[in-house]
Amino acid sequence: MNSFATYPAVVNPNPRAIIKHCIDPRFAVAFKQFVKDLGFDDEKDIVKKFAGGPVPLAHPADMPSRAKWLRKQLEFDCEKFPSIKTLVAIMHEDCAYYHTVP
Repeated sequence: MNSFATYPAVVNPNPRAIIKHCIDPRFAVAFKQFVKDLGFDDEKDIVKKFAGGPVPLAHPADMPSRAKWLRKQLEFDCEKFPSIKTLVAIMHEDCAYYHTVP
């Protein structure tokens, strides 16, 4: 028996949005519902989750290396998928990531 499974892939993806939010599991259900309520699909659009979410984009002077990394990610995504027209940046209160950043 083969221990490797195969899974279907989308042949021509056309994501309409990039959705960036925090990895905080306290908000996972809320993030998913909010994205759906906005009319986006977390299976068809690009969802990127990482600690601290998109805050460095709003404060590049305070977090220059993270802001640069996020900008490069956005540029790559938009070049790779020209169908992208929207960036959804979701933040939340009491983000634990920023309690640990010096």
